[in-house]
Amino acid sequence: MIYGLREYLNEFEPEYKRKYPDYSAIYNHFADYLDAKSQYNGENYDIFFIRKFSANDIVEAGVYYLEYSNADSKTAITKYINSITYLYKNRLSSYNNKAIEEAFPFSKLRKKIERKINKELRDANSMPPLLKSEYLNIKDYFLNHTQKRLSQLQVEIIFRLIMLYGFKSIKIQNMRKTDIDMANSKINVGNVSSGGYFLDIPKQLMIQIEKYLANDKHPEIPFMFCTSAGNPIKASRLNYTFKQIKDIFKQDSAAYCATGLAKYAIMNFLEDGFSVSFIREVTGMENVILSDCAMRFLAAINNNMNIKANCTFEEWDK
Repeated sequence: MIYGLREYLNEFEPEYKRKYPDYSAIYNHFADYLDAKSQYNGENYDIFFIRKFSANDIVEAGVYYLEYSNADSKTAITKYINSITYLYKNRLSSYNNKAIEEAFPFSKLRKKIERKINKELRDANSMPPLLKSEYLNIKDYFLNHTQKRLSQLQVEIIFRLIMLYGFKSIKIQNMRKTDIDMANSKINVGNVSSGGYFLDIPKQLMIQIEKYLANDKHPEIPFMFCTSAGNPIKASRLNYTFKQIKDIFKQDSAAYCATGLAKYAIMNFLEDGFSVSFIREVTGMENVILSDCAMRFLAAINNNMNIKANCTFEEWDK
């Protein structure tokens, strides 16, 4: 065990908890891995970070996190690297560890992590958008499951927001109550500093949001969604509901995930003629997700054109 390591990381938590709530689980795995290494047993955390912490520790701790967490996508590697980068920039850089300075930026370590993991991780762009039938399954699920608790209503609202607007998880986590224009049934999305974009909220969803906010247990917290204890929600918040939907409809579809919901919305945006730059600002999604949706959309257009052309040729032959 490295003395003081967990306390050191826990003291850092208030600095990132609101913006990056998922980092706490990563740092816990990071500490678990380092504490388990016998050669570091009995070290003090500050001496460790000055003299012994190495790039290999970052790689091995990343492998440990990916194999012992519920991560199933290569985006988890990106999230891990981003979290260690954040820790380094805001805390560890002050130790002037030359080995770590030379390893920075830590994106250089990605390939090493990928080669060492003994777990199949999906590419982010391999996750398909929801099919229309899968969207209807989710709709039926919520119609047939009365939301008795506020936490259940919260989950349904988050599902609807992602399927409508394609929000990335971090955008849901950082959404503020003031982003909702209650009088005009609109939501403020995009770059708030430049005014953002106001998009319409459907009537039924607006009714749910009004009910949710009317029963708000933490009016002092400016953020739209939090746990019953007032803590930020995590990206895994929807996992239980996804599992229930898969079990009920007996479909183990890869699209039943937050990315699949978001891609469904992005495909609808593209079909309605919105630009990729607009979609990027509204959703907060990375280029890899947007590019995959654009490619799928173009392929669908080409397929439809081929189908129409084939029909025309068949009619010509009659």
